[in-house]
Amino acid sequence: MRFIRADLIHAKLAGANLRHADLQKSYFINSNLDNSVLTDVNLQNSELGVSSMKNANLSNVKLIGSTFIAADLEGANLRSSQLDRVDLTDALLVNADCGVFMELLLLSIDQCTW
Repeated sequence: MRFIRADLIHAKLAGANLRHADLQKSYFINSNLDNSVLTDVNLQNSELGVSSMKNANLSNVKLIGSTFIAADLEGANLRSSQLDRVDLTDALLVNADCGVFMELLLLSIDQCTW
């Protein structure tokens, strides 16, 4: 699936299987992606602010330069994802599996809730 620059503002994609999709430069602002499978997806330079992604599987996802401002990532799996230059300002990451992303440079995590 290739949806470069998709406009999915206010989208309801809870439980969706978007495995292997190319969604770079897309907008998921204020969207519901709870329990969705986004394994091996390209979300590079995408906007996912104020979206709900509770328990979503975001493992091995390319998130370079993406924005998750005030996003709800509670219980999400972010293990092995590329998180360089990702903005997680005010994001909710309670019980999220983030692997070792804390070691990455240029990661904005101001005011995150862990």
